[in-house]
Formats: sequence, C-alpha cells, structure tokens
Amino acid sequence: MSESFPVTEARLTAVFLEAICFGVLVVNFGFCLHALFHHGGQSRRFSEVNWLMVLVTTSSLIIGAFNLSIGFYHNLRIFVLLQGKKDPEEEFSNISDWINVARTITTHLQVLLGDAILIYRCWILWQRSFLAIFLPSILWSGALSMAIWVTYIELTIKTKLLISGQVLMPAITTFWALTITLNILTTTLLVYAIWIVEVNNKRLRISRQGSSPSSLGQIIRYIIESGLLYTITSLMTFITVVTHSNGNYVITSAEIMIVPIAFNLIIIRTAHIDDTAQQRTFGDVEPSSSLHFSPFQGLSQVSEVVTQDILKDYMVEYKSA
Repeated sequence: MSESFPVTEARLTAVFLEAICFGVLVVNFGFCLHALFHHGGQSRRFSEVNWLMVLVTTSSLIIGAFNLSIGFYHNLRIFVLLQGKKDPEEEFSNISDWINVARTITTHLQVLLGDAILIYRCWILWQRSFLAIFLPSILWSGALSMAIWVTYIELTIKTKLLISGQVLMPAITTFWALTITLNILTTTLLVYAIWIVEVNNKRLRISRQGSSPSSLGQIIRYIIESGLLYTITSLMTFITVVTHSNGNYVITSAEIMIVPIAFNLIIIRTAHIDDTAQQRTFGDVEPSSSLHFSPFQGLSQVSEVVTQDILKDYMVEYKSA
C-alpha cells in the first residue's frame, strides 16, 4: 500500500490537510475562549474562569501550530532547499531527524493531553472517585510508556525506515490500541453517569419540561459525538499503521488538530445550554444528604442537586454569572 501512495505524496498531502484542520481549530479555539470567559452575555470574573480549561485549550493550539510549522519547514527543506542534492524519500525515511522526532513527540503529546482531560472529566463527574478512573489511568500510563518507547527508538535507531516500519510497529500499534480503548471506556463512563442521573430524575418525578433532564440529554449527545470524532480518527490511524500505509502521515497530521477540536466542541456546545435550564430551582424537592451521587454505591439515590452540579462542574465547571 505504501508503494501506491509514496511517502513524498503522503507528506505533501499531510501538510495540506493539517493546514485546513488548523484553520478550523483556530476558529474553534476562538469560540471556546468566548465560552470560557463569558457567560450570559457578560464577562466572567477572574475567579469564575476555569483556568485549567483555558490552559489546556491554549496548549493544544500551540502544539498544533508547532507541529504544522515544522511539518511545512520539513517539506520546504526537502523539496526546495535540498532539491537535486538529496533523495526526498530517503530524507523522509530518516526518522532520527530532529523534525521527525519532534512531530512524533507533538502528536503523542496532543493525544495524551486529550486522553488526560477525558480521565479528568470522568474523575469530576464520578464525584472525584479514583476507583472510577483506575482502569483509564492504567491505560493512559501504558500509552505514555509506548510514546516514550517510540521516541527512544527514533532517537537511537541507525537505519532509515518509515514510521510504519517493523521496528516501530509493536510500540506504535500498542499506543493507538490503548488510546482507542481508553477513549471508548471513558466516554462510556461519562455517558453512563449522566444517563443514571437523568433516569433517576424521571423516576423521582422531579423533572419539568425544558429543565435540566433535557440539558443532560444534550450533554450526552455532545459527549458521544465528540467521542466518535476522536475515536474514529484514532481507529483510522491504527488501521494505516497496521497496514503499513503511508496514509498514516496524513491521518496523524489531521488527528493532532482533531483532538483539540473535539475537546473544545463540548465546551462550546455546553455553553449554549439555556442558562435558565441550568439554574432553575426545584422548590418542591428538599435537598437531602442521602440524595447524592456516590460512584458504584447508591446509584439510584440521585437528586436534582446533582443535576445542577453536573451542569456546573462538567466540561467548563459552569458558574452562575
């Protein structure tokens, strides 16, 4: 498959697609910052801004911009600056070159950052239970180990080969397999936790038309859609690696932008949930200490207070203006 899609064509296509995705990310980033710094048409106070999310979304943009920049320079150097001096395919095959190593690091860093935020969201939603994130954390640690191993191989290998070469195959395939598994697991945990809340709200008959259950339904849809976007892209990367396709360069170049786009989309779309739906009180329901969300224990004991906590803490840790 690599012969039908030469590495030179793959690299040029990768930079072109990455540039398009970066443009989408920039617009996406602007909307995300607006959601993080504004609420109900007014600017948030300094203490109300979720600075962790600001840091993550900004870091993701910087990582994407850096990866695109060195990718463009790599193509410029090989096809223009070194034209006629060195064989392009041979240069692209030199995975120990600092640009190839740097692009590998930024790709893994972006994916690991996105996965870490998924785990963090799980931890928040499951009432900061470390039991809930135990398995995802193990998977994340495994992915981190594989990323370090791949980087080590690229830095120390003496022969020239493509990223889909046999030497790198075990570590790379394991990395993407762990990432896909983690993504599916954490998305399922997030959706299940919110679904439990909504089901119990209906059972306790404390929901009203246009109130929080419908908001929770929207959040569930946002999580699933963003999760699918992330998972499908990772799965495509995994397939191109297993099949030794140079299309891997194209997909990973797109994924480094798609990861933060999927992350930001949930913040942006959650911010558009009607504020009155989030802040509506339920006077006929008296909060009780026995009505709380305890992971794996008492899942049937869920109150509207928890529903409001989800809308407040989940994704943007929403605070009322």
